[in-house]
Amino acid sequence: MTVIDPFNPKPNSKISLNLLGGGVTGAFFHFGVLAALDDHMSRKVTTFDIFMGSSAGSLVAAICAVGLSPQVSVEEIMTEKKGNFQMRRRDIYRFSFLDWAKEILKFWWTFFYLVYLRIENPAEAPSFFWGLKDSLPSGVFSMRYYEAWIKSTFEKNNLPLFFSQIQKELYIPAYDLDSNERVIFGKPPFQHIPFSKAIAASSTIPIFFEPTEIEGRYYMDGGLGEMAHLDISAAAGANLIILVNPMVPIRNDLDSVQIKTVFDAKGRIRDKGFTYVYDQCLRNELRQKVHVGLRHMGYLYPGVDVLLIEPDEADPTMFLFNPMDFESRKQIVQFGYDMTQRKLKENAELWKRTLDRHQITLVGV
Repeated sequence: MTVIDPFNPKPNSKISLNLLGGGVTGAFFHFGVLAALDDHMSRKVTTFDIFMGSSAGSLVAAICAVGLSPQVSVEEIMTEKKGNFQMRRRDIYRFSFLDWAKEILKFWWTFFYLVYLRIENPAEAPSFFWGLKDSLPSGVFSMRYYEAWIKSTFEKNNLPLFFSQIQKELYIPAYDLDSNERVIFGKPPFQHIPFSKAIAASSTIPIFFEPTEIEGRYYMDGGLGEMAHLDISAAAGANLIILVNPMVPIRNDLDSVQIKTVFDAKGRIRDKGFTYVYDQCLRNELRQKVHVGLRHMGYLYPGVDVLLIEPDEADPTMFLFNPMDFESRKQIVQFGYDMTQRKLKENAELWKRTLDRHQITLVGV
């Protein structure tokens, strides 16, 4: 990031919107943040030049890239109006009897094969413990239902289905499970992949979802390696990147932050159980990756300005809601909107000077 020079404007700036993952609540957070930005910037987010979305951010990035205002989704969520992009729990989380029947058959086939090996060649046969690990499923849920929902929703609204059908630049990263390489859907040779498959691949959380297959390769969550993916936007020529990160660890000092448990109004994170302990550790890792990426940007692309929006460490709102919680959608959207308004006011001078360099005006703060 560079020192902002108000006397060196960039009249032909390319603006990039980078939306990171955070589960279902992360997507709702994005909608709230983007609605607030639209209310306080002279340039709407749907008119930006580049869109990069990873994991849960990939769906929101695609929606913006095809020209749909975030206010439309916010209105549907807040009013519970049956709209075009109303997502239900079963659109993502659905058990398939056929899938689990195959997994059960796989388990018993592995079991009896191990028994056979123990009888025929006990010296070379693997232990039951390690052998049966190969019979475990690759994930609890399948992404095909989410993929089908994305495809049907875009078709129902007569929206583009492929990267080549839109004028904006849209990039969705994911990781090849076997090669461990980052793949960027939207760039050659992956421009022919449908939005639905690219979004599903980038949103495939390990263990929770089984790997997403595309043309014989298996892909996992786009937030597993390079978290912020700022280099994608910079390489595409972005002069300004607005980065939104929903995943921030909480600084639980017991005085200003109050985490309620069943037994205490000011509890420790360990008192919330292993899921909260894991979530705190994951959030810490992801946020560190984001800020390492920001520091690297200063060396690799010194001419690119980056504006970051993320929750405060002292605010437990996002932490206390499970990333896969549908019921909290209204609260998360409202939180994202209010938090963005507050941060724009608190950092108005920085935002105004930065946006002015790119011919965008900050209003109403």
